[in-house]
Amino acid sequence: MLYRKDSETLHYDFIGVDGIGFHSFYCHDIRETLIERFGLEVNQYRLFVEVKNKDAIREYLTDSKTPVEPVPWCIVRVKRIKY
Repeated sequence: MLYRKDSETLHYDFIGVDGIGFHSFYCHDIRETLIERFGLEVNQYRLFVEVKNKDAIREYLTDSKTPVEPVPWCIVRVKRIKY
C-alpha cells in the first residue's frame, strides 16, 4: 500500500534486509557518520528529513569497509497510519 489518505510521512530510514528480517542502520550507531559524510538532517523521530544522494549512501552502506552487515540496504519512507 503506497498511498493512504489516513497516513503521514515521518521521513526516511535505511533498512538492511537479510534472510530472516530487517533492521535499521541504528543497530550500528553510524548516524553521526552518515550525517557528516552525506550532509543529512535528522528530525524529532530520529529519521532523515531528506535523502538527496541515495545512490552514494546505498553504495557506502554496502561497502565491505562500512561497519554494518553485508546485506542489501534500502532507503525507506516511514509512515504513520492515523486511526
